[in-house]
Amino acid sequence: MNPRASPGLPLGLCGLLVVAAGLALFPRWVEPIEGPARWLMCLPLRVWPGSAAHAAPPPAPVAARAAGALARIDADALAGAAPLFAAGAVPLVCRVLERRGGGGGRLPTRLVLDRTVAELAGSLGLVTRGSALVGFLEEPDPERAGASTLAVVRCVHAPHASAPRRLLAAAAFEDGEPLRFVVEPGSRIDPWPLRIGLLEDPYRASRVQAGGVAVRTLACTVGSVAVPEGLDLGVLRVWGYAGDASDVLPVGFFVEPAFDARAVVTVVVWRPAAAAREAGAPGDDIDYRLAHGALLPPGLRAFLLTGREATPEGAAVVGRDGQLFGLVEAAGPGDAVAASFATPGRTWSLLLVPDDPDRAPVECTAQVLGARGAQVDVRLASPVPPFSGEVLTGAQGLHCPAGLRVGRIASLDASGRVLGIARAADDVGAVTVCVRRERTP
Repeated sequence: MNPRASPGLPLGLCGLLVVAAGLALFPRWVEPIEGPARWLMCLPLRVWPGSAAHAAPPPAPVAARAAGALARIDADALAGAAPLFAAGAVPLVCRVLERRGGGGGRLPTRLVLDRTVAELAGSLGLVTRGSALVGFLEEPDPERAGASTLAVVRCVHAPHASAPRRLLAAAAFEDGEPLRFVVEPGSRIDPWPLRIGLLEDPYRASRVQAGGVAVRTLACTVGSVAVPEGLDLGVLRVWGYAGDASDVLPVGFFVEPAFDARAVVTVVVWRPAAAAREAGAPGDDIDYRLAHGALLPPGLRAFLLTGREATPEGAAVVGRDGQLFGLVEAAGPGDAVAASFATPGRTWSLLLVPDDPDRAPVECTAQVLGARGAQVDVRLASPVPPFSGEVLTGAQGLHCPAGLRVGRIASLDASGRVLGIARAADDVGAVTVCVRRERTP
């Protein structure tokens, strides 16, 4: 056998493999040319007409249903708190755009609102949702905050490691008699996000066995913010050692918050009447852009041509019928890749809107389990009762507005946790990409 006749790799191909391995090991060498290379690669496809045009908002029937659902959410967010405030306090409804941080119970600790710091200047500092106290407006850094900086709410369970310690005077009314104490943020290892301390009557507290009693604020001042009496903080929880029968030896007392920071979509900021002024409606600063694309195998991603304008990651992608396709997960100069709503493992903020107009929508979070034909199964963080209705997006991110249509409720298991959502087939031939414009006060 002639050794010269044995097959081998061409010298040029070997050189390319060595270069490719070097670029993979040292990605910083590639970064300066990555953007121009992607732009050049997609250049032949940019002759597609309309790839940089602006699109219309979702179809009128879809937009009308979303507006009706959000109006019901707003009414629910306003209910219960107004009588607790002075007559001069004026509520301002705000949407939650983004969640940040993590505290006890693995809950987000900061909520980014769709209002600027300048818009909320002069507010009382309190933020509620219904009759529940959500938290306090965060003081912006004067050196970094500008006129368009979005306002941030620091939740009541936010740890005080990087902020002034906030102690709330509160009471649990058991058997009609108040058990007074102080509530403060818990630690990451605590079973619930809020911890109870400085009990007024430790002996009486030691006899509390099951908890579950409502905890409400007492009139107090936290920093420079006056907290009124009667706002809901949550329910009392007892942690300890189990004894005989139903007896529990209490070791610690906690509060399970009255709202779910993972799911809340709408909150209310309170302002004195003198400082109140007109503000734009929530969600009125979305730019709708037209894009073209095609599904990538196995149908859970789409390649999009987005035109010259930059597309941020997390931007919502909506089909021509108004149904949400998914979110942009990577973007380049004029192109993007979007992941479908049905991608297993992704967590979503959702609004479950009952067909019954007298029932308030349910704010929830859900993790996608997978798709079965035209139905997508998700696991809810908290159980819900069965009802018929639609599923809309909640506070998913800066560039995914609340109220986009996801589908209809198709099924709900006996536990109230596994929800089936019926969806139409995805069509990404021409889609709308939602991008939030920088808001000015």
